[in-house]
Amino acid sequence: AAPQFSLPPRAPKLLESLPDVSAEAVPLAEICNIELAGSSGDNHRQARLHHELGLLCGDVNEALRHHLRAIDLHPEHRPSLVVARRMLLAVRNIGDALPLFGAELRLAQSAEERAEIHFKKGRAIEEHQQDLEAARASYRQAVELVPGSLRYLKALHQVDVSLGDWAAAASTREKEQNAVSGDSQLRAALLVDQAVQLESR
Repeated sequence: AAPQFSLPPRAPKLLESLPDVSAEAVPLAEICNIELAGSSGDNHRQARLHHELGLLCGDVNEALRHHLRAIDLHPEHRPSLVVARRMLLAVRNIGDALPLFGAELRLAQSAEERAEIHFKKGRAIEEHQQDLEAARASYRQAVELVPGSLRYLKALHQVDVSLGDWAAAASTREKEQNAVSGDSQLRAALLVDQAVQLESR
């Protein structure tokens, strides 16, 4: 059975923006339920129907149950993986969200897609668990896959600094500078920031 989730006092924007079930959505939900009852044994079709029902739900817990049921039926149903992972993070259930990153990684078809998933996983770990070493491991994987991404390098550098790993921070900063070698102004800004950090140590 899917777990119950309680909204935090200030619900994240994702949950606040969930639409109410409109008059038009109700018949569509009924159609999905009828189709669901008649599709026993077809896990792929049932997963898609649960996903659609989840999108139609105005209730967060019920929507999440549908998406998690879709994943149970079809573990490679990527739309449900993405939505369920986002919803779990929105209600701050990082423990159940982390395995979904792994499932998404197995389905990713390019280095760029895998890098973005690693980056988002690092952000989630950093924000929800404050585990900087684990976040750094994810950022490093993103950088290995797409070495020239300034966004990934900046995230990695910030964690290096937060951990007080100055050797790693210097190495990451050098990679940042190489990534913007064609932009003299941005490179100069990075050098200034590096000097400020050295002064503050």
